[in-house]
Amino acid sequence: MGVDALCRGSAEQERRELRAALDAKAVPAEEPAPEPETQHLLFLAGPEGYDVVEQAGPALEVGAEIELDEGRFTVLRVGASPLPSLGWRCAFLERAY
Repeated sequence: MGVDALCRGSAEQERRELRAALDAKAVPAEEPAPEPETQHLLFLAGPEGYDVVEQAGPALEVGAEIELDEGRFTVLRVGASPLPSLGWRCAFLERAY
């Protein structure tokens, strides 16, 4: 076997190995499921200003209603917490009439 044949065989082997490595990386890895929310905040407007209340469990969905000591409220939107260091989501509420 000549030098040319050895070089072609070596190059072909490297090409197959590279293709296998690229194919292995092309398969998307499954991301772990996100951890369930254990806390969230309620941001509610009252007659004397705003109040932020901690709640256990996942944040409420838009349109949900909740009964609190201050009265009945509807969730207008769910977004980032006004206290970013917590990393919790926040349900912004409006008094239901």
